[in-house]
Amino acid sequence: MQKRVRPSSPIHRLRPALVGRQFAQSPQLHANITVAAEGLLALLEKYRNVLDDPFQRVQQRQRDELIDDFNGALAPTLLSESGELLRKAHDAHDPHAGCRDGILR
Repeated sequence: MQKRVRPSSPIHRLRPALVGRQFAQSPQLHANITVAAEGLLALLEKYRNVLDDPFQRVQQRQRDELIDDFNGALAPTLLSESGELLRKAHDAHDPHAGCRDGILR
């Protein structure tokens, strides 16, 4: 896992860190849930298929196609969602982040 995480950006490390945190709290429970989850294999297969195109683009160094992918229809939504996640993560780290003039906003 360390080899996969090292070259990534902080935002890309957030997801494995959160999943790792869950498993560290109770690895047996989460392993049982994962193994018993109906439809998980189908979901993982879909996820793997979704990653096939970007994987091929990176492997073949298709820079322009990657840029087109990143600027696709989902870009504004993903930017907004990631901003909200970062804001929440910051607020959790700094409980006074949401306060201005002593008023929680």
